[in-house]
Amino acid sequence: MNSAAADPDQTWLIDAVLCLSLCGIVILLFFPGLMTNDSILQLAQAQSHIYEDAHPPLMSFLWQGFNHFYFGPAGMLVFHTTMFFLGLFLLVTAQPWPVYFRVSVILLVTGWPAIFTQLGVIWKDVGLSASFLLGCGLLANRRRYPIVAMAAVGLFFYGIGIRHNAWPAALPLLYIVVWNWTAPPKQGIKTIGAACVLCGFLLGLQGMITSHLVSQRAHFGQAVLLHDLTAISAWTGASVVPAQFLRPGKGIHDLENAYRPGNADPLRPVLLFSRDERSLSFLEKTWFAQILRHPDIYLKHRWMGFKRLVGLSHEEVHYPFESTTWPNPWNFRYEPDAFMKTIFQVIGRWQNTFCFRGWFYLAVNAAALLVAGVRCGNRFSFCVSLSGLMYGSGYAVYGVGLDFRYFYWTVLSGFVAWILLFNPDENARRIRTSPPKV
Repeated sequence: MNSAAADPDQTWLIDAVLCLSLCGIVILLFFPGLMTNDSILQLAQAQSHIYEDAHPPLMSFLWQGFNHFYFGPAGMLVFHTTMFFLGLFLLVTAQPWPVYFRVSVILLVTGWPAIFTQLGVIWKDVGLSASFLLGCGLLANRRRYPIVAMAAVGLFFYGIGIRHNAWPAALPLLYIVVWNWTAPPKQGIKTIGAACVLCGFLLGLQGMITSHLVSQRAHFGQAVLLHDLTAISAWTGASVVPAQFLRPGKGIHDLENAYRPGNADPLRPVLLFSRDERSLSFLEKTWFAQILRHPDIYLKHRWMGFKRLVGLSHEEVHYPFESTTWPNPWNFRYEPDAFMKTIFQVIGRWQNTFCFRGWFYLAVNAAALLVAGVRCGNRFSFCVSLSGLMYGSGYAVYGVGLDFRYFYWTVLSGFVAWILLFNPDENARRIRTSPPKV
């Protein structure tokens, strides 16, 4: 094959036109953007300028700026979709592959059911994943343009800023940023320490922004504690939930009937949330004491919920994707045309397959982690797959919902990690990883 034909420097325009076209198509297909309860609440905060930290306010604050140009979900749809396809373009174009292989990968990633169906929904999960993908795309070009590693930090900060549990996923990616600055492998421990410091700095910055924007904390973490205490109550037959967190007239029988492993939503009619610091402190002490007293119940409860979340059970996948906009005060609607209705119907036939089961993507990332770490010495791929694993597996500890969207970054990280594995320039131990030339 002609070497010039395989040179990405001479064929990048094909990738650019394809990604730009796909970006426009996705925006048109999903316009003005799908909204569910979470995004409706965030848009309401952006409109009122009154922020809560149950949803990190950074996304709503940014949304407020987009509303000056076009009120509604369209601004965030364009922003997230643009980040996604710019990141995909930068990532794929950085690989020393023939143009046909790069085009195939772009189409595969975009058209993958678990990716395409989420792109048009205004969710924190989509924003986090798109910003992380763009950050990885910039880092993939760090050898040619070292300055882009600094820009990647801002994108990882955006992910941390809009999702409370994003920092474990950002940490391995920040390691690549720091490693790009420090380089010598013998400084590995120092590099890890520097990445932790950088991650801590970004978390502190996010905390400062949240404190500035939010007048009163929602203490969203209490949902996890109350769900765990409800599980212990249901298994022991005696309520260990503090009385001030129970609605009037509710007791152990209500807790037993409402308890679902992995899903705290049915507990809303039974439990009360508090903003009182003394009550919350007492809740934390109660939770810690009960976990120590009933570790077997706690672990079983957590495993049952995580098993259901990742789709290891034989039950149907819970909420694999969204295809409409929920009722909202501004009467925004999403009316899929005949083409999109057909797409949703076709994808709906796949919703209970591996395409929408979290365990599959955890396995994909775990396989990439092993190949990158043991055989290839591909530090970038190793860190990306580790990021996806840390993000997805974290729900075993703090998960209170069963939505598939929680695994969106884990889905994307699996693709990114394997794309990087097929780049021989990223591999410390040279093995054949490039696609065959014809």
